[in-house]
Amino acid sequence: MKELIKLTTNLFNYINYDFSDVGVSNATLDFYFISKYSNRWCSPVLDLLTEDDEIPVANLTVLGTYINQLYKVKWDKLKAVVLAEYNPIHNYFDEMVENIEDNDDKTVTLDSDTTNSSTKTNNLTRTDNLTRTDDLTRTDDLTTTTSGSASTSSEDSIYGFNSENDIPSDVNEGSRTVSESVSQEGTVENAGTVRNTGTVTDTGTVTDSGTGTVDNTETSERDYTRERTVTHSGNIGNIATQDLLQKEVEFWQWNFIIQVLSDVADVITLPIY
Repeated sequence: MKELIKLTTNLFNYINYDFSDVGVSNATLDFYFISKYSNRWCSPVLDLLTEDDEIPVANLTVLGTYINQLYKVKWDKLKAVVLAEYNPIHNYFDEMVENIEDNDDKTVTLDSDTTNSSTKTNNLTRTDNLTRTDDLTRTDDLTTTTSGSASTSSEDSIYGFNSENDIPSDVNEGSRTVSESVSQEGTVENAGTVRNTGTVTDTGTVTDSGTGTVDNTETSERDYTRERTVTHSGNIGNIATQDLLQKEVEFWQWNFIIQVLSDVADVITLPIY
């Protein structure tokens, strides 16, 4: 087989399976495979794909696709076993995951109609009874004195016939003195009663009425999610811890990569050296 499959052939690139999560590259797998199985005889599969003592690239693609489809499911499951995380001395594991979702959507509509109707009646009577008494006395003592004097002088003249000059004929002279005194005495009294009586009445009705409307809508939304995980693990007691560790050692004596190389060798080689 070493005449057809070499390191430079890059066989596992054509197989195109992802081994990166187990920490092995395709180049490493090519090296392990060539070093372990290169001296074997070729299987009829390689004989069918060989042309002029070599395998064309197109046929290598066919070979890689064939091997991938043949073993992919098996390798996926074995790889999952290798990658599984567990405690080798605990053979009991129980896990319960509970998800609770609570949705609280609430809408409250308040529709209130209020009617006001009030009547107020006024019945007020006011009676006035007011009396006012006047008692006023006024005394007058007034004296008025008048004093005066007057002098009179008059002269009468006559004219002769065809005379331009007059001749005094009568002279009157005299004087007069007037003195008068007026006194006013007396008492003026103003006495009497002024009375204001009567009744004032205020009656009537005042009405207050009306209608009030209140519309109110309240909406609330609440989303609540709770996740709870409960795990029970341990050894239920029917297998000793030493037995569990021994089985762990036996498990890891099996090698996933060696299994993969063996599967590929079963396809393209014969168990003959």
